[in-house]
Amino acid sequence: MTKTQDITLISGTNRQNSNTRLFTETLYRLLKPHTKNSLRILDLGELEGVDIQNSMFNPDEQHPIIQNLQNKYILPASKFIFIIPEYNGSYPGILKYFIDACSVRDYSSNFQNKSAFLIGVSTGRAGNLRGLDHLTSVLNYLQTHVHPVRLPVSKVTSIFDAEKLKFVDEELLGLLHQHLLPFVNEIIPSRATQLS
Repeated sequence: MTKTQDITLISGTNRQNSNTRLFTETLYRLLKPHTKNSLRILDLGELEGVDIQNSMFNPDEQHPIIQNLQNKYILPASKFIFIIPEYNGSYPGILKYFIDACSVRDYSSNFQNKSAFLIGVSTGRAGNLRGLDHLTSVLNYLQTHVHPVRLPVSKVTSIFDAEKLKFVDEELLGLLHQHLLPFVNEIIPSRATQLS
């Protein structure tokens, strides 16, 4: 019997009531019926109250909120789906801050030899293409296997139904089914198997 895998969907901004969070929740509802794997949403809004300090780079002084999020969403995951909005031609600094803050503890167990699928969202036309490139570089450095297909989603406010419960953009739905469903259900060997 195949062991289920933990997959974390990361809503890559701490902005409250964001289009990114809405996209992430809608994506979760779309994927859930199509996989036996465990899906969870990490909303970076949960970092509320965490200040940027030099002590974040000391594993003995890791903020308890970051420690809890790392333990719950990052360490047990074998795959990540990053949904990242465009901020000033890249991805939000809070996402880089969170990755850096996790990296001080259990470095190789956070992202190394895990898989990531990247989706960029924007209200404009480019779908955060540059941000996807920038995050890919960071994840490559962390030795994360980034899926070769990255989805830029433009005009994000126009892809939902009136109730904002499902996607109505048929092209986007086709791309998600074509590329993301196989990623979600692909079996990733355990780290022990990869190292043997």
